[in-house]
Amino acid sequence: MTSLDEQLAAARRLLSAGREGEGLSLFEAAFPQVQDHAQRIDLAGFLGLAHGRAKRWTEAERWFGEGLKVSPDNPALLFELGEVHEAQGKFEEALSTILLALNTGSQNARHFLAAGTRLMAAGRGEEALQVWSLGDDMDPMLTRAHTHPQADETTKVRSRSADQALRQHFHALYETSMSMEPDPSACERVARAVWCQTHPEAVTYAHPQQKPQIFYLPDLDPVPVFGAADLPWTAELEAATPAILEEYTRAIGAGASGEPYVHERAMRGAQWDALRGQKTWEALHLFKNGEEDKTLTEQFPKTLEALS
Repeated sequence: MTSLDEQLAAARRLLSAGREGEGLSLFEAAFPQVQDHAQRIDLAGFLGLAHGRAKRWTEAERWFGEGLKVSPDNPALLFELGEVHEAQGKFEEALSTILLALNTGSQNARHFLAAGTRLMAAGRGEEALQVWSLGDDMDPMLTRAHTHPQADETTKVRSRSADQALRQHFHALYETSMSMEPDPSACERVARAVWCQTHPEAVTYAHPQQKPQIFYLPDLDPVPVFGAADLPWTAELEAATPAILEEYTRAIGAGASGEPYVHERAMRGAQWDALRGQKTWEALHLFKNGEEDKTLTEQFPKTLEALS
């Protein structure tokens, strides 16, 4: 009698030889003998994907279903099953399945991209924007995949739609906030500002060396470095430099540990690759998101005095 390992090895050889039909049939025949849960999940997922690529939707559903019998909360299997439903025009089933993938704890931005697209198609635009925004926070590639040459066409279409919808949404929020200003003349420069990452149109800058990542104020002169004479209030802060450096050196010597100033998923653009998530530009946050880190601030009394 042929052992399970021998059957699986023979199936792989058939696939390598281009005899996909025979290889898949042998994998399917071997499946009932597989006892290890992880192996059953992997094999069921593999068979579901193989049948899906060949547009054998009923068989794809069946095998993803076999995997979900073993692991009902598996977000990857739920996502792929939802894609099969979508391909068949079963849009309500597709939406409920992909949302279940999110609710079971998916950390895959691709799942969020698909869920947002299906929500938007179902007329649930506000929820679509929320899901896309969550996925974009998880992985900025959600809204950038349409520019990636290796992305598949479906992903590009979804990514482009998400990018455009989020840009329009955030730009509208910005315009609304500006319209609520009691005295519009008090913030005319800000009203003309551009949030670069969410502006719905191409942005041009006053100087070729300007490459703002987040916020651009066109009314500011494009000066690389402002002179101290332009900012007289900095003199007192500059005078405190030795005291600040002393406190910093002491804190680091006592074991204070910073974190990357440019977070791993922050600051889009290739120019940030060398710093993103790296401690080559490190920060000790005395305050972050409005919260004081008292274990640090008590070590920096002169720094806080200078800043105040």
